[in-house]
Amino acid sequence: MNSAELCKANGIKLDLSPLDGRCWRKYIKGTSYYFYHPLPQKGYQVALAEMVLLRTKLSTDRPHHDVYSSHLALFNSVVDYYTVFGVSKDEKKLKRAVEQFIELIEEQLKKRVLTPRIKTSEFLNTHPEFAVATLTFQNMLYLSQVLMVESTKAPCPADEL
Repeated sequence: MNSAELCKANGIKLDLSPLDGRCWRKYIKGTSYYFYHPLPQKGYQVALAEMVLLRTKLSTDRPHHDVYSSHLALFNSVVDYYTVFGVSKDEKKLKRAVEQFIELIEEQLKKRVLTPRIKTSEFLNTHPEFAVATLTFQNMLYLSQVLMVESTKAPCPADEL
């Protein structure tokens, strides 16, 4: 008799359900998640810890989660661009740095409490090519916004006809 059967026999409710004697299962928001750990007590403890991490990752009602998610989506689109169009020789380090930055954001998302700002200072110090590219991108974004404002102020030559 494994620990799940023992708990069931004694009326102890478990957070995870044993499945066919080979793994643990948990329904979260209508989706089944499987944790492939053995059914004895140690396997249950490991699966339970994994489930807590999963719930934390899936939780979107935490403060500042939207900031982290938007940055994650933005930098994932950069990696997608490199996947589709390839990487030039001078951007290989940058692509690697972007992938490492995505890992940093994903690690931060595993924490229960998210800080208002993504902690990047140490990462930027060790990845100068990423820092330069990020500043260049921010300057281009700012410049495009300024140009859009300026273009709305200028009269259109076609209106004068």
